[in-house]
Amino acid sequence: MLLIKREDGPVSRHLNRRLSMLITLKILYRTSLTPNQVTFIVFVITLSSLPAYLSGIYWLGGLLAQLGSMLDGCDGELARLKGMSSERGAFYDTVLDRYSDILVTMMVTYRLCIDFRTYAWIPGFLAAVGGIMTSYTATILKYRVGMDIKWPLLLSDGRDVRMLLLALGSFLAHLSPLYLVYTLSWIAFVTNLKVAYRLVKATEILG
Repeated sequence: MLLIKREDGPVSRHLNRRLSMLITLKILYRTSLTPNQVTFIVFVITLSSLPAYLSGIYWLGGLLAQLGSMLDGCDGELARLKGMSSERGAFYDTVLDRYSDILVTMMVTYRLCIDFRTYAWIPGFLAAVGGIMTSYTATILKYRVGMDIKWPLLLSDGRDVRMLLLALGSFLAHLSPLYLVYTLSWIAFVTNLKVAYRLVKATEILG
């Protein structure tokens, strides 16, 4: 049974799935855990990064957030293996992913405002908004048009890419918090640029 989704981003396909499939096949599949329970467990793992960021331990926050991202595919893999895929499960996963994205970004931004400069809230806010809107517009396009709009791989803005960039920026933050500000700025730029591009293309397609 194919566990890799066609919609997987580059980081999910080449990195995250290597860990998630190993855990799903070797551990989770042998337990009585349901996919929805795994969704909530992964959500808690991701949120465990918040105290680390709040304490200014950027590298640990980045590590835990990335771990949550790498395990994010376990629920879907388990659902497909056990024949338990459901719209409710997909809904839970999507909603909790958005909460994770917002809370992690907000906590990173809050800590940067303390350790660096208060203006860090600007790229942090725009990164959070961009993360929400790029997901929302993708859903709307698939519903209205039946497909997404092509976007250069170099400017990939999927959740898998955003979380990895945030983790890398968090590791570099011990050298200077400015690296994490740059990371948030890049995420903000790419996600909002993609939303703007979709608006233009959608206008052409939908008339």
